[in-house]
Amino acid sequence: VIVAMDDLRTPAQLYRVALQGAREQLTRHNAERMEQLALGDVEQFSFEGWNGEMVYAHIVKPANFVAGQTYPAVLLIHGGPQG
Repeated sequence: VIVAMDDLRTPAQLYRVALQGAREQLTRHNAERMEQLALGDVEQFSFEGWNGEMVYAHIVKPANFVAGQTYPAVLLIHGGPQG
């Protein structure tokens, strides 16, 4: 099976996934450019939302983040009627 996977730090890449679960990366789009970028750390957290449903969210810190300093914040709502 061939699948596309991505996350908050990498563009979508293609992988071959065997039935036993082993995977092999087939593409490395923009690998050289990605190595040149300074990306911040990403943290996932969750909280109880409406009707007791679990809501998952991410904190994406700026590159070169320094604890104790203040930074502007952006709240980006994705999905639902508020999106």
